[in-house]
Amino acid sequence: MDRISDRFSQKMRQLYGKDAALTVSVDDSRYKFAIRASGSGSSGVDRMTLFCFDLTMLEEGITTAHHPDFLVHDSSVFDGVDPRQRAGALQFAQSMVESTGGQYICTINSNDVPDEVLDQEWFRAGVFALFWIQRLEAFSDESSSASSRRRRGPTS
Repeated sequence: MDRISDRFSQKMRQLYGKDAALTVSVDDSRYKFAIRASGSGSSGVDRMTLFCFDLTMLEEGITTAHHPDFLVHDSSVFDGVDPRQRAGALQFAQSMVESTGGQYICTINSNDVPDEVLDQEWFRAGVFALFWIQRLEAFSDESSSASSRRRRGPTS
């Protein structure tokens, strides 16, 4: 547990410049995680605390082969987070998954993506890949519908 707590603290310091501690206790029925972070209570800090916890669990899972090697967030993880911190978090996630071989997926409105991230090659490549996946799925659906209409024959 010390390794996980250290990873979490390191991520909070690196991303947010805040001291943080992750402790785990065990009772008869479950694990209890407690997180203390400087500045907690602020919406942005609390969201980034969750973000760092999730990235810590992803990294731990990948290194111990006990995780599906991906993490998915929706845009609410960035609610109340300053755009500079949002950019730092997205870049931090990219750097981490690049070094661990994991995958980070975030559904976020394009107008909420900071400009310094929009300009990054890794971001553009990911958006480009997603665009083509969506196009291929649409093409597949269109082909499937046309094939189905040909089998049924003309309608009267």
